[in-house]
Amino acid sequence: MNGVEVCARGRRFGLIAAALLACAPGAAAAAASRVLTVSTADGARYAGGHYPPLPLADHEVVLTFDDGPEPDVTPKILTALRAHRVHATFFMIGAKAERAASTARAVARAGHTIGSHTSSHANFGDLGAAAQVREIDLGIAQIRRALGPHDLSPLFRFVQLRDTPESLAHLTAVSVAPLDVDIDSEDWRGDPPAVTKARLLERLARLRKGVILLHDAQPNTAALLPDLLRTLDAEGYRIVELRTH
Repeated sequence: MNGVEVCARGRRFGLIAAALLACAPGAAAAAASRVLTVSTADGARYAGGHYPPLPLADHEVVLTFDDGPEPDVTPKILTALRAHRVHATFFMIGAKAERAASTARAVARAGHTIGSHTSSHANFGDLGAAAQVREIDLGIAQIRRALGPHDLSPLFRFVQLRDTPESLAHLTAVSVAPLDVDIDSEDWRGDPPAVTKARLLERLARLRKGVILLHDAQPNTAALLPDLLRTLDAEGYRIVELRTH
């Protein structure tokens, strides 16, 4: 739906405030395209080249954020996403979600999908099988406690994208699907926003679609995001909202 359609619908139903906001000078163009619902059962795994790709069309992307929630940064990410009327998937660290439960719930209230990213950001290559299972299960439990009445999606992202046969078997057993990455922004490097944006767009230009990795624990990412969203919209990219069933 473009800005004109939003304005017309708002006026038609008497939603004056919403219509004025959508029609205001400088209002962000809607970049969202559709909701993509995927299964997490039967060993489902997605993206990253070594898992089956998400069924995305040309110029469709899924925005994902790892390593939060971060009370000083995540709200800025939410503000940018709200301004462009798009949704992302946040892979939270369980221990951080418990410490910043109000921020975690703010992500959920904004309508974003939330998955898990271990309990302590442990690299599974350094852990035995039992410890890997504990990281998965404890992280999920911690995020659920932090979210309270809000839903946790059965999606998981491996730290440093390093899976193991043991962890994959456990995720299959509990019907949780790992989501890998197609375009890594490497925003964790702490480069100036323009440098990170250029690197991301260069990689995206080669694939023309896919799952984008960002981090809502990085202040430079919060600074980068508004301009990135404007550029994606200007270049015809559509942001797909990922959901599970």
